[in-house]
Amino acid sequence: MTHTPHEATPIAATAPTKPWYRQLYIQVLAAIVTGIVLGWQWPDPATSMEPIGTTFIAAMKMLIGPIVFLTIVSGNRLTEVVFKVLSFVMKAAPLGAFGAMAYAIGKFGLSTLTSLGSLILLFYVTSILFVVVVVVVVLGTVLRAYVKVNLTRP
Repeated sequence: MTHTPHEATPIAATAPTKPWYRQLYIQVLAAIVTGIVLGWQWPDPATSMEPIGTTFIAAMKMLIGPIVFLTIVSGNRLTEVVFKVLSFVMKAAPLGAFGAMAYAIGKFGLSTLTSLGSLILLFYVTSILFVVVVVVVVLGTVLRAYVKVNLTRP
């Protein structure tokens, strides 16, 4: 069958996108902000939120071992079940983030955000340096030596 320019081409079906407020990362960010406000304004009730955060972290830790083990040993079949359980636990991520942040701010104050912010900044700086060093320097040197391709010139 030949294709002429006048024929309609089928458009690939795309999955419907979720509204922005149904995205997990938006919910986690909203829970973090809510936890910060609760810990800052009402520290006493905020410190009682500790079990929410620690329960979520314990559930995540509980799943890491089986995921690694089953991925190595059995491949896809049993791993699918564990990943399905993981998806259920991840739906509770906003609650875990809320509880952990409310407890941390309520117990240690807003200065905790400075420490967390500097840790996040350090992570991003390290990631950028890693990409620059590995991709540009190491990979660039290998490509230039063996394939005669220069990454720094177009």
